[in-house]
Amino acid sequence: MKKIILVRHAKSDSKHPYPSDFERPLNDRGKMDAPAMAKLLNEIHPDIQLFISSPATRAKHTAEYFAEQFGIEKKQIQFDQNLYCATSAEILKSISLVDDSLNSIAVFGHNPGITDLANHLGKKYIPDMPTSSFAIIKINSSSWDKIEFAPGLLEHFDFPKSRK
Repeated sequence: MKKIILVRHAKSDSKHPYPSDFERPLNDRGKMDAPAMAKLLNEIHPDIQLFISSPATRAKHTAEYFAEQFGIEKKQIQFDQNLYCATSAEILKSISLVDDSLNSIAVFGHNPGITDLANHLGKKYIPDMPTSSFAIIKINSSSWDKIEFAPGLLEHFDFPKSRK
């Protein structure tokens, strides 16, 4: 049995010109929402063994807020260039490389790929994963490279505005 937690990056600052989309930082709301959602996830599912993130600034900082809440050093987060604005198929390709001895991972990424993957694996329709949201999906597989076609179930979905 595998568990994957898909996390969409927190709200980013799109009002100021940045050298590139890749470098957009979190805005004030993102800096508040990410730690709050990290705390909630830690209460629900505290045994995440690996954090993998897009290296884009907004995803990286979101993953760092979550790592801090889980007591994981920032240097232990794996950054995967292939997750930057990835499709669900590209995210699955990255996940397929995870060591099968690990049973619970968190992946930090971007829409639409992160929502598409949650819908595909969780077998329930989520119209859109808002910023700072997470989906916990249980997958009946012993191998990460076989999760795409394994039976999955969305166990929990949460986002900041559902808490207000």
